Amino acid sequence: MTFRLACAWLACLACLLALQARALEQDVDTDGSAVNPAISSTGSSGYGWTALPTVAGARIDNKTVVVGENATLLHYIDADYDPQKIKRVVIQVHGDSRDAWNQWLYADLAAKRAAQGGTVKREEVLVVAPEFFEKIDLGAYPFIAQPRLKEEAPPPAPASGSVTDLLPTAAATSPARNANAAAKATRSASNISLAPRSAAPPAEPLLSAAASPPAGHSHASSPGPGPAPSPANRTEVLLPPDPRAIIVSDTTEYFSASQAMIFDGTSWGDGSPALNPLGNGAIGAFEALDELLAYFLDESRFPALNRVVLAGFSLGGQLVQRYAAFRPDTSDDARTTFWVSSPNSFVYFNDTRPLKPKKACRNTYNDYKYGLEGELPPFVTSRTASPDAIVERFMGRDLVYLCGVRDKMPGSDDCPSNTQGSHHVSKMVYWTERVVPYLAGAPGNGTLPAKSSVYWIAKTGHEDWKIITSDPGVYSLFLQRYNDDGTDAAAPPSNGVTATDSPTDADNGALAGIAAPSRAALLVLALVASALVVA
Repeated sequence: MTFRLACAWLACLACLLALQARALEQDVDTDGSAVNPAISSTGSSGYGWTALPTVAGARIDNKTVVVGENATLLHYIDADYDPQKIKRVVIQVHGDSRDAWNQWLYADLAAKRAAQGGTVKREEVLVVAPEFFEKIDLGAYPFIAQPRLKEEAPPPAPASGSVTDLLPTAAATSPARNANAAAKATRSASNISLAPRSAAPPAEPLLSAAASPPAGHSHASSPGPGPAPSPANRTEVLLPPDPRAIIVSDTTEYFSASQAMIFDGTSWGDGSPALNPLGNGAIGAFEALDELLAYFLDESRFPALNRVVLAGFSLGGQLVQRYAAFRPDTSDDARTTFWVSSPNSFVYFNDTRPLKPKKACRNTYNDYKYGLEGELPPFVTSRTASPDAIVERFMGRDLVYLCGVRDKMPGSDDCPSNTQGSHHVSKMVYWTERVVPYLAGAPGNGTLPAKSSVYWIAKTGHEDWKIITSDPGVYSLFLQRYNDDGTDAAAPPSNGVTATDSPTDADNGALAGIAAPSRAALLVLALVASALVVA
């Protein structure tokens, strides 16, 4: 009987732990009290947004922030504000989801919470949320679609081994293979010319793939050697894609009809140059953040401003942390806070890592964007700064780190980032407790520098809305050093999402790569214990 009772107790315990593990895996509240107020849009972050939704209280601005010669940084911003009254600007950068509309909404909700404390007034703070488009976001940025241009291929030359021997006949292979081989041939064939294309992409917005080619995209066929081919022997080949095209398929070329910055995948998160607009130099998100800060820190525009908080979540947090490391201008550091939440990786300043690199990245784990080796973005290479100088500058800046204690998501499961920890929690623990405290100029005893702080958010996973509107989120975004004399603003009533202690290897397996027990393993344990009870 005692044995069966013990097995029954073990089965119940395993079931309870499995339920807890499920809650942690899904990153939701066990009480289900909080609801994400996100606004939905058409499309998706994975396949591309097709529209920018309207948000009450905000407007979309694609003119004010100009980057380089002619690129613009589209952003959501308060629909109505008086620059003379603004004391604080919060710039909230999205993660991989690229939902600037929701980032503005969450920060607006946090600002309204801050105003409930009585010191902060909503009309004295300005919320900005930039949109870093990826090329798949056709429709969220205006675009033009045109059919791929084709040209009649010349007939085969009589001599064997000529360039035109590369062009297959219609019956030689499948149509797709014909097109690919022909396209390669036309790139090298001297008797096929590509008419010059105009310097700027077409301006008329056309959302149909059946559109007529824009001006400047016509091609003149050069005659091939010998007599004209008979209709039966004619072969059409795809011309090389227009270099201004953002996306190229087998049938269509897509062009941006906007000067908004557009990036190749998530490259904006490490400061790589934008794809669009062309002819604007090697500018990327770092340069865009430079322009944002320069605009809002301009005392002639915002005479009452005392602080800008540059905040980023997830991939946005990666961008902000790297920008804080590489931004060369220190003249406004006393009025700037860098707010880094839940990143999947940090840029490390030396080749030491918490976890040993695996064989796959043993020689590359310290390449950028994870370290200071390899190919760094032009924003960094165009300026001379030693690793020691980068660390000194970084340590002198106001930095706030935040992470949910349930954020067990591994993020992108790549070899270099895994040397920094196994998930968001462990990566943040290592960075704030094992790395930064021992950099030059830090206390060296496991304590962050005086200008840095970290907040662990209770009952929270990888949830931007919950962190931004939490008590620590509201405090660090809007209340901290809000007053002109540098003191904090009065806090509003708590919303129940509070700070908690730093995680340890004893309670959540955050350190040393220790993994929390999986839900599947716990369920198996429960089944085994139940079987023993029955037996």
